Amino acid sequence: MGETSRGLLVASNINDLVECAVTARMMERRELEPVKIHDDPLDVLAQHLVGLAIFESVTPDEAYALVRRSYPFRNLDRKMFDRVVRYLEGGGNSLEKVYREVFGKVVIVDGVLKIPKPKVAREFYQNVGTISTDQMIQVKLKRRNLGQVEESFMKRLRIGDVFVLNGRCVRLVKTELLVAKVVEAKSTLPTVPRWNANKMPLASGLAAEVTRLRTEVARLLDQVKSTGAGGHDAEDWLAKNYGLSKDNTAAVMRHFWLQAEVSAIPTANSFLIERCPDGALRHYFFHSLIGRSANDALSRIIAQRLQQVKGGNALVTIDDYGFMFSLRDFQDMELAEWQQLFRREGAEDALRLALEEASLVKWQFRVAAQTGLMVPRRVHGKERGSRSLQWSSEIIFNVLRQYEPDHPLLIEAYKEATLRFLDLPRAVEFLHLVADLPWDLKTTDRVSPFSFGMYVTKIKETMSLEDPEATIERLYHEMYGSQAELGATIERQAIAVRMAKATV
Repeated sequence: MGETSRGLLVASNINDLVECAVTARMMERRELEPVKIHDDPLDVLAQHLVGLAIFESVTPDEAYALVRRSYPFRNLDRKMFDRVVRYLEGGGNSLEKVYREVFGKVVIVDGVLKIPKPKVAREFYQNVGTISTDQMIQVKLKRRNLGQVEESFMKRLRIGDVFVLNGRCVRLVKTELLVAKVVEAKSTLPTVPRWNANKMPLASGLAAEVTRLRTEVARLLDQVKSTGAGGHDAEDWLAKNYGLSKDNTAAVMRHFWLQAEVSAIPTANSFLIERCPDGALRHYFFHSLIGRSANDALSRIIAQRLQQVKGGNALVTIDDYGFMFSLRDFQDMELAEWQQLFRREGAEDALRLALEEASLVKWQFRVAAQTGLMVPRRVHGKERGSRSLQWSSEIIFNVLRQYEPDHPLLIEAYKEATLRFLDLPRAVEFLHLVADLPWDLKTTDRVSPFSFGMYVTKIKETMSLEDPEATIERLYHEMYGSQAELGATIERQAIAVRMAKATV
């Protein structure tokens, strides 16, 4: 690991340092991130069935037995299989009466899957494949084009989110086709920093290892505070297990000492929530170290329930190490109320409600519709334009959402959104876990070191004249510079206590 050059590093640098050390340790142990298997991808199933129908050699029963030999379809329900076949016969319940000729891809003749006409085979060969490309989204302020953002970034936004584009703070109000409509949000800090789109998110396996590191360091520091013994145990443990140099170890330990002094160190043994008043707002920092995608899902669930209980919209900031709510006075809540919002029951329903007005499922439906051969990428050998694809997808999406919400491709779009982008399974697992943990709600007079990274995601985006990294470092030094030697001071006190005991 590289040496640190300053006595006090900002929180983001410490997090990067810890992540690098943890990653190296996992590599030494040959540990891999858990692989998320997408069970029963229905759009892929639809494409495969059309391919089988072209050869006109299998019955539905034989096709069902064949696809179940593939690991992702090992538990495929026969009713869902039949629903996909029904869709391929004419588009599904809501479309087949009028559009069977348009969407019909297979027929069952004499018990065998076949194609209704040779044209289907030609279209299949032109559109077979599962790889889709993200589009660029045009951002419009009234009639003015502000610029473009990647579709992957826009998919994660919620209506009401604030972000910066070309030096302007704007609030998302609506999306249609490949256009995002915004209004100005002057004097408002961003809830979703633009630069986060280019940062690799912290995965769940790495997050679990960071949690283990925090838990052990917190235990060793508590031992120092309570007994005055083992002042160097935490540093020795970090150096031995994670290969940190002396200077890097000292920097990490100062960061942990500061956190323990201002608030508490979040560990696997409790759930830490920090409440920090800031003018008319109340910032709540939830230290759910489960990775950014899972925190995204979890925050949407809690925000949806908060809106139902208190009203109003919560300003939400997502981070690898947790998430932050910025609330008004009328939305403020006590610990017991927060615990009720984090209940496991009904989490999937809350997320579904939260996603109703979001663009994530709508734009993910375009991918499922292309793979499932409902919206062809190529017609008569020519590539269709991105706006044409999105226009067709949105029309079908709106029809299915209203008249057939259990359509196989709509189900697939939601599954893709909640597995690939939001990691709902990990969020639900955390809700199970946190129900049995002690909760620790602390009110702080300043943003704690472990929450500083979440907090400055808003500030960093609005800096234009000063270098953002220099600004954040300056703010961190102003907030904690007077406590830069806190770790050394406490450790010296612990050594003095230990020497006094030895003398006695």
